[in-house]
Amino acid sequence: MKKIFIPILTILLIGLMGCNPMADIYKQLEATKKPFAKTIEYKLTDADYNTIASVSLVAAENAQDSAACKAIGTYKSFADSRPAAKYIPPFLAYKFPALDSGSIAKLTYNFDHSYIFSSSETISLPQSVYETLGITAFDANNDPTSNIQNYLDSAYVNPTISRAVVLYNYDDGTNTYTTSMYAYYDNGWVVPTNQYTISDEDYESIGGSAAHYHNFSSSYDPNFYIPRMLLHHFPYAREGDQMHVVYKYYSGGLSYHYNLYTFDGQQWNALEEKQEQYIHNGTEWVFDPTVKFEMSCDDYQIIVDWTKNNKPNYMHPRYSNTEYYFGASSYYCNFDMRLTTRRSNDPDNLLPSDDAEATKELWQRLDQAVNILLEAKFPDAQPEINDVPVYYEVTFSTYEPERHKYMIKFLCTDEGKFTPVDQDGAIEYNSHIVLVQ
Repeated sequence: MKKIFIPILTILLIGLMGCNPMADIYKQLEATKKPFAKTIEYKLTDADYNTIASVSLVAAENAQDSAACKAIGTYKSFADSRPAAKYIPPFLAYKFPALDSGSIAKLTYNFDHSYIFSSSETISLPQSVYETLGITAFDANNDPTSNIQNYLDSAYVNPTISRAVVLYNYDDGTNTYTTSMYAYYDNGWVVPTNQYTISDEDYESIGGSAAHYHNFSSSYDPNFYIPRMLLHHFPYAREGDQMHVVYKYYSGGLSYHYNLYTFDGQQWNALEEKQEQYIHNGTEWVFDPTVKFEMSCDDYQIIVDWTKNNKPNYMHPRYSNTEYYFGASSYYCNFDMRLTTRRSNDPDNLLPSDDAEATKELWQRLDQAVNILLEAKFPDAQPEINDVPVYYEVTFSTYEPERHKYMIKFLCTDEGKFTPVDQDGAIEYNSHIVLVQ
């Protein structure tokens, strides 16, 4: 019996394996499985920068890209030449493989502002500038800034250089070359505020070859010495203060370098901490520069103050924290959307007599109200970050007489300028607003 039973059992097992009745069920379960969405906050570690470098190198397309990937691991930071928005998404997929559509990651990372001036960006002021002014060197009686700006404007009619380091002669008793950085913006060449150039005396305070040659090098790390120099020169710096620093560096040749240092309350740091948001769109992680916030009581007061200055007859007769044109109140921290209240405080009779039309008018005024707030809070807002459009999602409260929360969406269209955007599921009276709760 054994000789017959074993082959038959084997055949039955093989048949079952070849036609698994659970296979289709597994496929159906997989198809109906909901994505695992989660919001996380994460700060990159030194080990993470090494991981990002390794993960990114696999997809590097050329030598320049490979160098940028390696620099992430070497310098433990991102920079304009190695943007976080490009290299973080593959890292998130590697680091958090379980996260899927709808997931949000708020990443904190180091950003390096350092910059090396090219030969075309290193400018020695020509002798003709001094001769035109009838001087041999600038001094306390001759302002170098405006004269250098005029020279740069004439020398670079259509400037592509965003910044330049200018060497010029200044007579302070020693009659030596002085260095300043100029940056080109829409309004011309300007000297950045809070600029400091490492002086010969600074180099000499270090000693060794730094003192002899008046420059930093691989033996004299600027990020070790400069923070200490700034502590000495600016003992009353406050947390958040920044300093634009220009210095000389030797590496096979002498060049001028720039870095932005930020004071954290105890020391000056060459790397700035930044936070960016990334979202999973169901296929991959993508950079999301959307700004989201809920209006505070102070935010409502900004709108109240606008009404006080532009439509004063719509202010509350006794209280400076309430207005009736938009219905904003910093006392209650909401918009009063009750038609009866707004009709009784409409001195210019702007509301239509038809209730439905009047209600629509009240809700559409919120576009202007929130736009006023955005322009006041974000005057330097940029329409794009890393080539991605920037949206603003603002949550606000109402009293109807029940309290509700809504979200209105805007797109930054120019520096400090915004326009409302239509949303799916919008309320009846305003296509830019959706109910939150």
